[in-house]
Amino acid sequence: MRTKVYIAGPIVKGPLEHNIRQATEAGMILLKAGYAPLVPHLSCYFDGPTPAVRPGGTVVEDWYGCDLSWVAVADCLLRLPGEGVGSDGEVALANSLHIPVYHNLETLMRTVMPTRPSIGDPRFKKLLDDTWELHCKKNSDYGSATDTFANYNRAESFGVPGYMSALLRLGEKMNRIETFCQKGALENEGIEDTLKDAAAISLIALLLYRKHTDAAAADVP
Repeated sequence: MRTKVYIAGPIVKGPLEHNIRQATEAGMILLKAGYAPLVPHLSCYFDGPTPAVRPGGTVVEDWYGCDLSWVAVADCLLRLPGEGVGSDGEVALANSLHIPVYHNLETLMRTVMPTRPSIGDPRFKKLLDDTWELHCKKNSDYGSATDTFANYNRAESFGVPGYMSALLRLGEKMNRIETFCQKGALENEGIEDTLKDAAAISLIALLLYRKHTDAAAADVP
């Protein structure tokens, strides 16, 4: 499977033709080298052959929502030269998700392999996709408009870090798994649902732990 590279660079500020050209040239180099580049600048042609910053009557929020969704699933990000508020936001998201950011094409190609071996079990990938769907569904019930993990972070009002709250919840799932091992069955919730919940909560705990340690590091003078 090819390594996914998101190309971030200015669109609004500076000559549009130049911005598109530098992005497409980088994308072509990466494509020929075996990577899977995404060039969001090509969306300027969505409404026809003449490029537009916001084609088809779209607004900036449309593109932020679209582009950030792709940044979140990229293997790395290439930040091209030039001032751009949107590009800075894409870099910030990549940094928050621990997605490598490169400011030089040659450095990226020296550091990151163009392909990643696909040797895993496809059934495992399906379970990861299911875990994502489960997370999205539960977020609609337990999260908030401003905090995906509001139900865990609420514990911080009692002096308990959010990641510890998640670990306590994970402990409850482990107790159910222990009961299943002892009795061979569970009441109210099957072992498959328990294992799926445990997997999702483990990942949430990891994300909240990283957030906690990053915040602690930022406080160190």
